[in-house]
Amino acid sequence: MNKVVAVTGANGFIGKLLVAKLFEAGYTVKAFVHKIPAQQQQGIQYYLYELAAPIEASLFKEVDILIHLAFQFKPTRVNGVDVNIYAAKEIKALALPYYIFVSSFAAAPPITNSYYGRTKAELETIFSNDLIIRPGLVLGNGGLFEKIKQQLQKNSFVPLLQGGRQTMQTIFIDDLINTIQALIQQKATGLYQLGLEDRITYKQFMYTIARELNKNIFFVPVPVRLLSLVIKLVGIFSSNSFSNDNLNGLLASKYIDTSAEQKSYGTNWLPFEKAIKLISKTRR
Repeated sequence: MNKVVAVTGANGFIGKLLVAKLFEAGYTVKAFVHKIPAQQQQGIQYYLYELAAPIEASLFKEVDILIHLAFQFKPTRVNGVDVNIYAAKEIKALALPYYIFVSSFAAAPPITNSYYGRTKAELETIFSNDLIIRPGLVLGNGGLFEKIKQQLQKNSFVPLLQGGRQTMQTIFIDDLINTIQALIQQKATGLYQLGLEDRITYKQFMYTIARELNKNIFFVPVPVRLLSLVIKLVGIFSSNSFSNDNLNGLLASKYIDTSAEQKSYGTNWLPFEKAIKLISKTRR
């Protein structure tokens, strides 16, 4: 194949697995990371990458495909511009043959009322002529899903907001990676929204995870403002805590029709409950 793929945010939950799969598929992979990992994946070329720093064009000279995953969750400005927007414009200025931007369901109308959702939506406009992938909540041992599991393992009482009726749409991490690879092989462009069609409520979602963790949980109705205050206070003491942006994302009850994408690429996508069981087994 001999194509060179650059992946920003290659140390992240999705990035690590994507880098490994692309290398296995025969691509030369350049992993751009905030910090060079102590344990490097064999065969992968690692480079330091900062969203706020001017881009080193020489590092991308032979790149055929660039997959942009890197995102800074804390609002920061560079030369008066949001750091994520600044970095995306720097990347696009390289004028590489093929770009892929990994966005989020949070950017789908109505845009989720959070810094994450608003910024992802603005980034989509920068990559409007490229391949944009909007995943639902990605299930696997990492990311937001891992934070939710950790909270359930620590606490038996689960805050129930607005009756827990919020709609959740998910996709198993392996299905997301495989679909991205398929889209790359087809040189696809345009918008692809990747998530199961199934409508799962927040309450069902939390109960299913708890059951697989063999954890008894109790739902406690809590006003949104009170929980937001608690999360803010906890966040002062822990940089890895569940954030108010995470909360806003979970509260955003929207359903996205993914039937076209699932029909084309998701014939073998793992159903929600089976994905939860598989993830639980891999951690035992």
